[in-house]
Amino acid sequence: MRFDHPVITGVKSFAVMLLIAVLIYRPFINVLRQRYMDVYSDRFVSNIASGKESDIIEIPDSDLFSFEGEEEQYIDEEAISSELLPASELVVENTGNEDSGLQLIGVIEIPSIDTKVPVWEGVSVKALRFGVGRYPLSAELGSDKGNCFIMGHRNRHISTIFCRLQYIKTGASVYVTTKDNRRLEYKVKETVSVPPEKVADYIVTDNERARLTLCTCISEKGKGWRFMAICERSET
Repeated sequence: MRFDHPVITGVKSFAVMLLIAVLIYRPFINVLRQRYMDVYSDRFVSNIASGKESDIIEIPDSDLFSFEGEEEQYIDEEAISSELLPASELVVENTGNEDSGLQLIGVIEIPSIDTKVPVWEGVSVKALRFGVGRYPLSAELGSDKGNCFIMGHRNRHISTIFCRLQYIKTGASVYVTTKDNRRLEYKVKETVSVPPEKVADYIVTDNERARLTLCTCISEKGKGWRFMAICERSET
């Protein structure tokens, strides 16, 4: 005869509920993250289409939306070999501006990998929790020449942000909506994987053509090599 003491039954029930909570917690947070990003993207496109300027947006300031390894996401300062930029300027920013709103400067859409993300000015920890960011020393988003360098997390949960970037193919279209109400098409020319100390070589390039470089981590924990899709503006 099977007999379960009420205490044992209660412990089992609690353990099951705890397991379920652990399994659904991170996916739930990322569903919520994606909803925020969709709202920001739609708001930007709507404002620009109606002639309004892109505004400063207050985004959630909560560690619920943090990423593991986000403080080390892109560059190991001591490993920088490039002389193009100071090592201290290559890490994701975590400055006193974290408490202020963020400037939304565009939207990137990549139909072939079902990706749509808002683009923030700068690459602060807070900005990269809700989209991707333009590295400040690179060209402006939508610039007619030079390289605009975009950073984004590889988030494996619910495929948000740049999770699918590694599946992009040469020749794929990347669409950018800018704050001056242009919708620009870029084509992926090549994809590369490099160690962190080589990323600096791809940020500032002496390039007369309009280029867009999309960068993310190969590991979702912010360590290891970086994957980049290098795109050039389509002829109009």
